[in-house]
Amino acid sequence: MDEKIDILLSRYFSGEASGQELRSLDKWLSESAENEAYFEKMTTIFQHAALTKPMPKPDTEKALSTFKNYIEKEKNLPEKTWIQKLIPYFSIAASIALIAGISLFFFKKSDNQTYITANETVLQQTLFNGVNVSLKTGSKIKYNPENKRKITLIKGEATFEVNDSQDENLLVRVGKTFVEDIGTVFTVIAHNPEESITVEVSEGEILFYTKNNSGIHIRQSEKGIYHVQKDYFEHITLLSGIKAIEFDATPLPEIIHILSKQYGVKIRTNADSLNELQISVSFDPNETIEDILSIISETLSIRIIKEQDDSFVFSY
Repeated sequence: MDEKIDILLSRYFSGEASGQELRSLDKWLSESAENEAYFEKMTTIFQHAALTKPMPKPDTEKALSTFKNYIEKEKNLPEKTWIQKLIPYFSIAASIALIAGISLFFFKKSDNQTYITANETVLQQTLFNGVNVSLKTGSKIKYNPENKRKITLIKGEATFEVNDSQDENLLVRVGKTFVEDIGTVFTVIAHNPEESITVEVSEGEILFYTKNNSGIHIRQSEKGIYHVQKDYFEHITLLSGIKAIEFDATPLPEIIHILSKQYGVKIRTNADSLNELQISVSFDPNETIEDILSIISETLSIRIIKEQDDSFVFSY
């Protein structure tokens, strides 16, 4: 990581950063997920360094003076050596950082962006009137308190409960996609937002889309999956109250009919002899159609091909 960034982070945690430096840090954070991950790592180091032993009330002026003198002395060393030597001094700056209000779950940065992270446990919080959120461990969101109806899920899994009496719909951004609620309870899952983003609706209705794709409406007991590389939205109806989809020596044409109706997709075979095949198997009703068809094809030792129009074809 750039030595200038480490110096900037040191000034930020020590409470010495100027307005221009805070704007530079904000710009650097927005450039990549890697930068945000590095920021989180350094934040945790500062916090844990302070928690390793009881901290007396710090002499702020002395701490800052010591810290600045050390930086001036060591900043010309190679980056790795500089960081390694800086770590023992983290406890000094950490006490100042903790006074500034940084915690294991919640912290703010410049330009009115509020970050909330669930590091070690599930975190439930009221963001503002009419909007509650539950973050699973390892999840992170951000929002601007001056624009209370727009939230960004940076990573992880977040469940939003929205009061439908609000005049303006809540808009959740995750990766390239937007989730717009229409008075509802829904969960957004984005453990790897570069590959896929999932939305599950428990109550109400949401619109799931991107800037260039009108997307899909998802209603209660349904979910949608956005496949990022293909720019494709998959719409799945969840079967509540049913433990499994079961086939017992069921002919392939009947299986195709049931799955086509349930998942709203086109499935066919490209050879009449395939229609004579039978299979006994059961599936979780919430599995994706891709997973189900893959299992069927492997069990019957045949191929499954997805066409450009998103239909599926069984073949030898």
